[in-house]
Amino acid sequence: MPNDKSKNYVNRRERIGGLVYVLAIFCAGSGVLFWLVISQSNISEVFSRRNSVQLKLERQHNFRRIQQDKLPLCEELQQRILSYDPGVNAVYEKNDIQYMINDLRRGYEENRQDKRYVTFLHMADFYQMWFNDRQHLWSLSSNLDYLRQNLEDCELGLEKKLKAGN
Repeated sequence: MPNDKSKNYVNRRERIGGLVYVLAIFCAGSGVLFWLVISQSNISEVFSRRNSVQLKLERQHNFRRIQQDKLPLCEELQQRILSYDPGVNAVYEKNDIQYMINDLRRGYEENRQDKRYVTFLHMADFYQMWFNDRQHLWSLSSNLDYLRQNLEDCELGLEKKLKAGN
């Protein structure tokens, strides 16, 4: 049996030095491993907001581009509604106006998830109401003209009867 008094004794300074050495190697190894994992994967994208900001900017540019594309359509639609005469029997003109209104509405239908595109729906509804009101106003004014003409005819007929009766 070996002698119990012959133990290897490590002083306190050597123990602290060994602990520091092990901790330094552990931290260096962990750092290298962490760097390798981050550099070889797409985890860095999770920590950066760059991609989300790029997507938002891209959607914003698409909206502005579509808005610029629809602007001439709105101006032409406005001119067509202003020059539309319901008294003229031109079905093609009415169909063209309806097609243009539906084209505006389609801008919203294709991009429902983005709230900005609701403006196209509101514009289409506005032009549809304006177009319908213009047709309704024309029918009311033509009915008034027809009633006015009938009233004049009745007055002339009454005057003729009164003169013939005297």
